[in-house]
This record gives sequence, structure tokens and C-alpha cells, in this order.
Amino acid sequence: MSARFQTAFKIALAMTLAYGVALALDWDKPHWAGFAIAFCSLATLGESLLKGLLRTFGTFAAIFVSLSLLALFPQDRWIFALCVSMWVAFCTWMMHGSSRWYFWFCAGVGVPILSMLSGGDSLAAFEVVVLRAQETILGILVFTLVSSFVFPTNSRGAFEDDMSPQVAAIRDAFLAGRAVTFSEAPNDAQQGASADTLREASLRQAGLLGKLEAAALDSFEVAETRSGWRRGVVALGVLVDALERWRLGLPELEGTEPLSSLTGLSPTISEILRRFEATADLLVGHTADGAPRPVTLILDQKRADQMSAFHR
Repeated sequence: MSARFQTAFKIALAMTLAYGVALALDWDKPHWAGFAIAFCSLATLGESLLKGLLRTFGTFAAIFVSLSLLALFPQDRWIFALCVSMWVAFCTWMMHGSSRWYFWFCAGVGVPILSMLSGGDSLAAFEVVVLRAQETILGILVFTLVSSFVFPTNSRGAFEDDMSPQVAAIRDAFLAGRAVTFSEAPNDAQQGASADTLREASLRQAGLLGKLEAAALDSFEVAETRSGWRRGVVALGVLVDALERWRLGLPELEGTEPLSSLTGLSPTISEILRRFEATADLLVGHTADGAPRPVTLILDQKRADQMSAFHR
């Protein structure tokens, strides 16, 4: 069966079971459980479980904030509205650059929804938030069980499949930057290729931490070495940023020789390329060719002092 059919079947089965359980227990608004399934259903078990946990904790945070604001400002509508707006703004700010952005999304959007549904009544608010929590947990629990036993898909493969091309893309961008810097192929096509490669690497980098967290949930091997993987992913992000700054600075170096004051540059570049190759071998299960070798760059201070402050 195709992956599309398996995904559709799992979502349909989970929806049916969630609605059936909610109606059997005579719970109101069973569509909330359906929303949880629809929003948290992703390609792999780990990704779905991670998003489900983030939605659950985000919902609980929204419940806590909603009840607190309704208790503190039951009659002060303007102050209540101001506090809700500030909370939504804070959650929106926290979403930026975070691998757990979905937690902040659920925490932010949940407060105005729960506040409007309760109509400002504390008793009604308690009933609404309890029902919301029940339905959300039901939907996530049902989908997790269905994903675990019906066509289970591991997240480890998806994470490792993204790591290898990421390392290859960063290596290609490094080679392009080296070629342009040392006039090996100083043309617009090479610089354009470097820009496209870095753009793809930046987009892929944005999802790597999330995929790592998902893989750690459904793969014992990844969970056991999670801290090491995380350091590696963060290091790749630093490399992408550094290469982007290098690419943007290349036009400023045209017609100058600012690197002439550095001794040992060629061995350094060779060692960097060797480490790229060793990393690629490790990611596909091969043994790396030797340990990293230390290299030293020596600055000729006299030649550097003859340059402009910009080139130094």
C-alpha cells in the first residue's frame, strides 16, 4: 500500500475511534478531538507524538492562563482584554526561532478561544477548559495508539535522510566559496550556485532540530545519543550562518589579497574538506578515516598592518 493510503487510513481510523469514544461517553464538542488528530497527524510516529505533546502542554498552559485571567479580572473587561492581547503577543514572540513553536502557538491561540467560549463566566469557564483538555488528550491518545499499531513509521530514517544531504550541501557551499575567494572559478554562475545551495541548506536546517526531537521519541538509538546529535545539528547551523556571511562578503574582497598574510591556509582548507568527508562516511555507517588533525593558522602581523582596517 502507498504511503498516502496508509496515512489517510490511519487518520480516518483515529477520527472514527475518537468520535465514537466521545459520543459513547456523552462528551460535548467531539470535534475538538478531531481537530487534535487533524493537526497532529504527520508522516512518522515520532513527529506526530512530538506535535501531540506540544499541543497538549500548550493547551494546559492556555487553560491555566485563561482561568487565572478570569479569576483576576471578572468585571474589568478592558484590563482582561489587554492581558489577553499581551499574552498572545508574548506567545507570538516566543514562536520565532523556536523548535517548539507549536507549544507557543497552542498556548497563545487557546486563551482567547477559551475566554470567548466561557463568556466570562468562571463556572462555565471551568467546564469548558475541562472538556477542552479531555477532548485534546483523547484525540492525541487515540492517534498515537493507531500510529503505533497500524502501519507504524519510524522517525529515525527521516532524520538521518536529512542529515546526509545537509552535510553535502554545506560542503558544496564551502567549495564554492573557496573557488570564488581564490579565483579558481570567479564567475556569477558559481556564486549563484553557492547562494542556491545555502538557501536550501537554511530551509533544511530549520526543521532538523524538530526532526531530532521526533526521532528521539520513537527511536531508542537516537534517544540514547540525543545530546551528541543536538550538538551536531547546532554546529551545522553555525556553519550555514558562517558560510552565508562569507558569501555576502566575497564581492568586497575582489581585487585584493587580504589572505596573503595568513600562513597555513591550504592545510587548513584540506583538513576541513577531510572532516566533511569523514562526517559523510559516519552518517552512512562507515568508519571515519582517522581522527581530526589539529591545524594552525599563523598571521603575519607586519603584512596585516599594511592593510586597511576593513581588510584586517
